Amino acid sequence: EEGITVAMYKPGRDAAAREYVASRLAPDLVPETARFDLPGRGMGSLQRFVEDAEDGEDYGPGVFSTAAVQKLAVLDMRILNLDRHTGNVLLLGGRGERDLLAIDHELSLPRLDELSRVTFCWKTWKQVQAPLVAEVAAQIRAIEVLKDLRLMNEAGLTVEHQLA
Repeated sequence: EEGITVAMYKPGRDAAAREYVASRLAPDLVPETARFDLPGRGMGSLQRFVEDAEDGEDYGPGVFSTAAVQKLAVLDMRILNLDRHTGNVLLLGGRGERDLLAIDHELSLPRLDELSRVTFCWKTWKQVQAPLVAEVAAQIRAIEVLKDLRLMNEAGLTVEHQLA
């Protein structure tokens, strides 16, 4: 339908690969994302637009559920996201503790020489100081590193690419 935003396009082949990998590794946190070749603009990512999500910058960290923040921390450490600030955390739900969506992963899966630039807005939040939620512990135990590496390789993010 004309005039309704259903997806957001971000240009850039490498950024698209990073956005795609993040959405595949954490489909409950990252809106569905595909790599897309837009005629006249080139390769980029196309991410589902979540209409009822609110900007996390407008709220303090206390509104997020413990499980949601811990899942976010796991994702960010898993993909070495260099740029997790509250502007790329979206709020979902109504009152009380709320779930979140994570967006903007183009600075994840960095080259080794970029690791000193890491920013995790959640590192001082009470939710990451709390005991690990059982669901998050199970998620960590289920991580298959070789499967992650295959996904990154299929997206064009090879180890050689990361060292370049």
